[in-house]
Amino acid sequence: MRSELTNFIRRLREITAPSTHDQTSQPYATDIEYSDVLNLLTSDRRRWVIQLLASEPTGETIPLSKLAEQVAAKENNCSVSELTSQQRKRVYISLQQQHMPQLNGVVVEYDSNRQVVVPTEAQRVWDAFKAFQIELSR
Repeated sequence: MRSELTNFIRRLREITAPSTHDQTSQPYATDIEYSDVLNLLTSDRRRWVIQLLASEPTGETIPLSKLAEQVAAKENNCSVSELTSQQRKRVYISLQQQHMPQLNGVVVEYDSNRQVVVPTEAQRVWDAFKAFQIELSR
């Protein structure tokens, strides 16, 4: 297990290292510290948020309510249409008060006034996490 964790941290460092961009690309807003990533991945809800946002185009604005519905559906193993208002509300409040502030500036830009999320580094973090899972399964 120790070697898997070492490999994960090495892979995280590779993936989260500042990227070289051509003149048409936007530079990454921040360099991700691997300790920040490890902390973010300790919560199921944050992992689900990162996974969902990794499939969204970087820079696209996503309403927090839509993200909360998707996380609640995953958490309750049902479709969005099957969610109760209580299930939606519980996840929405949790994301709003706890998880989005932790993700803000690391893998997303979160606008608490407008209640919207813009993925920035979610794909890179999710790729590192998937690489770790592959290492563990070997």
